Amino acid sequence: MNSNLAKILSFSLLAFILGKNIYSDFISESPKELLKKQIEEYFVENDEKVKLTWFDAQGKTISLALEISDDHFSSNDIKLLKRNSRVHIIEKVCSSPSLREFIEKGNYISVDVRTNNGFTKHLQNINMAKGKCV
Repeated sequence: MNSNLAKILSFSLLAFILGKNIYSDFISESPKELLKKQIEEYFVENDEKVKLTWFDAQGKTISLALEISDDHFSSNDIKLLKRNSRVHIIEKVCSSPSLREFIEKGNYISVDVRTNNGFTKHLQNINMAKGKCV
């Protein structure tokens, strides 16, 4: 009787430990998800008109897409958005010590800027590489 109880207790303990490890791995955020949240907070800055619509980090590249929403964009607005978003993205990357270090190590950051006023339209892609932040 004691050997059956010991087997049941040892099996239950093993199942509990394995279940706890699997559950904690399941509920914990992956490093990629954590990086995505940090990138989103850094680039979006609680601006309701800007949202991160796509993110990927593989190998030597961090890629993201930012969407700027508004009711109407005139052709002058688009020109201004292109110029300002390029300046803003380069400034954001170069003023972040970790992102600057990332590109200075030979890695890349690619930011796709899109507009959305009823439908999504590609505005421009900004690529950051070593030597961009001088």
